[in-house]
This record gives sequence, structure tokens and C-alpha cells, in this order.
Amino acid sequence: MDAGRSAAATLADVVLVDLGSPDNSGAALIRDAAVDNPGVDVIAIVPDTERANVLRAFQAGAAGVLHRDAGAEEVKAAVHAVADGGVFLCPVLAREVVEAYLRTIESGDTPSDTLTPRQRQVLQMVARGLTTKEIARELGLSVKTNESHRSDIMRRLGVRQMAGLVREAVRMGLIGEGF
Repeated sequence: MDAGRSAAATLADVVLVDLGSPDNSGAALIRDAAVDNPGVDVIAIVPDTERANVLRAFQAGAAGVLHRDAGAEEVKAAVHAVADGGVFLCPVLAREVVEAYLRTIESGDTPSDTLTPRQRQVLQMVARGLTTKEIARELGLSVKTNESHRSDIMRRLGVRQMAGLVREAVRMGLIGEGF
């Protein structure tokens, strides 16, 4: 049974998914659960402190990430935070993420540097005011794929509203201020 069907079958609000499964299907399970059950939040369990695993979990749609060695109180805190609409990153992983972010700032890179060329293209079109359907049609994508791109862009740039996307597009020079 896949994670999406499993989450629906249990009527769960929060599902825990092991990102370190032997078949490396954890990220796909997270995506499936998020797509199949929009009301179900996912907390990823990662096997180590590699920031790539944390990034992979959040990019796949997890609302929280725990280290495999997390104690019962930490798991409880994560479930409550995510169920209340927040995000959770366990302290052991948060330290690595913050240190990596500080190194990124010191090197001059920005979060927008992590966008793919397609994501930059979608962001530019969103900022120009095109609808999801118009963007999908113009790029030859399905509406669902375009929505996925927009969701990934918002997550990568740390914005929650369309206005934030427009600001980021201007800041990145994808469109002029008077567009």
C-alpha cells in the first residue's frame, strides 16, 4: 500500500515517513502522501544529519523533519507543531541547516540561486500575471506540473503568497519594477 492510500485509510492528520528506507522511496512516499491527501501533513524521519536529506524531505513536501534517534518528547513536539499548521525541524538537524545557511550567505549565494531554469521561467511568468493554466499552456506543461513548480519555488524562496513571488522575481531581475 502506498503512503497516500495508507494515510487516507487511517484518516491520519500527520504521517511519519522514513526517508532512509532501503529502497530510497521515502521522498516519493512523501510526495504521494502530500498529493493524494492534501489535509495530511508528513514528518520525514532522516537517518543522519546530512543537510541534503533535510532539503530532500522539505522539497518532497514534508512539513517536519526528525532525526531517526529522536526521543518520544521530540516526536510528540513535532506532531503537535505540524498538526497545528507549523513546521518542525529537530534541533540536531536545525544546527546543520543554520550552519549551512550561514556558509551560503558568506559565499554570496542566495536561496534564489537554487532555482532551476524552468522554475525561473515559471516565476517570471507568475510575476507577469499569467494564470496557472496560461503558464501551463505556454510551456506545454500540465496544470498539476505547473502547480508543483510554483509550490517548489515558494518553498525554496521561503515565501507563502503570490506577492512574495513577485517581489522575489523583481529582486532576482527576472522582471523590471515597472513590468
